[in-house]
Amino acid sequence: GKWDDAIAFCEKRGTGLAKAVEVVVQNRHLSRETAEKSVRESLLTEVPNLEKRLGLISALGSSAPLLGLLGTVSGMIALFKVITDVGTNDARLLAGGISEALVTTQTGLIIAIPILLLHGFLSERLDNILASLNAVTMEALNIVWSGDEERRQNLLKGEKK
Repeated sequence: GKWDDAIAFCEKRGTGLAKAVEVVVQNRHLSRETAEKSVRESLLTEVPNLEKRLGLISALGSSAPLLGLLGTVSGMIALFKVITDVGTNDARLLAGGISEALVTTQTGLIIAIPILLLHGFLSERLDNILASLNAVTMEALNIVWSGDEERRQNLLKGEKK
């Protein structure tokens, strides 16, 4: 029944969860369905904040092997140029193009693997956070709109005094 204290607490926290719970408390005079819609809307505005930079991490992890492949192609072109110019008699001259191809491929994979693992970890963490947000806001809705409508109305009446 300490609605103002609950709102003040949520405002002080400023997190996505606090904002969603604040919406529940602020909509306590309305129907549960209306409050649920408001909570869903509140959560939808928080999701982009949570997903921020996740797409960039994914793009970096996906593009690193392509950059390695680009280096591989570049190294092979250099190798064929050497073969065209001097033939295949000197293995040391051929090694430069092969080395360039392998080093760039390796570098692309060294970059991509940890980034893709990080993306997977962060995606899983995001899913857990969203599940927690949904569970806690549903719990808040259940507290405010408990099966005991008479108790809820008494709490609301006590607030108006």
